[in-house]
Amino acid sequence: MIGLIGSVLFLAGLVAKGDAMDPVRPFVHLLVRQDQPKLDADGVGEVVVAAAPFNEVLLSWNVDVPVGGGFVVDARVRANQEDGSPGPWSPWLRFGRGGADVATDAVTSFDGGTVDVDVFRGKTRFSAIQARVETAGVEPVRVARWAFCLSDTSAERGSSMACWAAAPHPGRRFAVPYRSQRDEDPALASRVCSPTCVTMVLGYRGVETTTAEVARRAFDAEHDVYGNWPNAIQAAYSLGVPGYLTRIADVHGARFMVGGGQPLIVSVGFENGALRGSPMRSTKGHLIVLTGVDANGDFFANDPAAENAERGQCVYRAEDLERVWIQRNGVAYVLLERPQQAER
Repeated sequence: MIGLIGSVLFLAGLVAKGDAMDPVRPFVHLLVRQDQPKLDADGVGEVVVAAAPFNEVLLSWNVDVPVGGGFVVDARVRANQEDGSPGPWSPWLRFGRGGADVATDAVTSFDGGTVDVDVFRGKTRFSAIQARVETAGVEPVRVARWAFCLSDTSAERGSSMACWAAAPHPGRRFAVPYRSQRDEDPALASRVCSPTCVTMVLGYRGVETTTAEVARRAFDAEHDVYGNWPNAIQAAYSLGVPGYLTRIADVHGARFMVGGGQPLIVSVGFENGALRGSPMRSTKGHLIVLTGVDANGDFFANDPAAENAERGQCVYRAEDLERVWIQRNGVAYVLLERPQQAER
């Protein structure tokens, strides 16, 4: 069993008390990233004990899959009992799959919560989580990384001063190539904002491919969607770019990452023109790429909904993104440097 040892952690959203962070208040989001996690003979990983209770989970993975192979990823959660001791585990819940179909029964809900396509939403708060991978085919798959983003959406939100100082490199747009989803097959164009964004960041990481190829790899046949979040991370990994899902608690955290050269693919939703400058007046769900921070602290963005780069390479105001992204869900894809790039 592990708590916080041996994992890369990103803590965000502590509630501020005056000018200092109050450590007794809950975290909004906690990221536990395990590179080359230790799995037992049945593909079960170590228990992750959270630093604070959580009621939502984003689970993402980078899995090496042999030709013709496949896998499924399940996880289970548990809460502490009134005396503080660990309670019973939930059933194993299906979080996703990849490669060839795996003929196993899938459970996606229990009395305490449900996996809703790509996010687990609990009816109460939990204290620990454990994941497993099951292989289909002769050769086993290898889990290079998985990441648990554990969120307490019932917690009081943190002050925007709780996380990060001013972003580095203000006023710079990084060279993330632009693509429009409108260039794709008209039957799919309105559905492939996520693969289009992934393709743009793959280009920034030095991988040339097509939106159609990313869409093929990311497609979630069970739910008939191209925007399944962990599938997008796995699709990028299958093309040589590692990554993970996380949630961002405030615009300072976003400025720190994006201003330092880490593009973020973020999930937005809005009505009545709430995202000023957008090619869309409203959307229930859309993905865009944040590509830099300008001198005012606003964000350069590549929006795939536009017809061309002139319209789609725009600037979105930080206060708008706070409302339509961070306060909505804060979800972000983080696609990292390829291993050979990171070694330079």
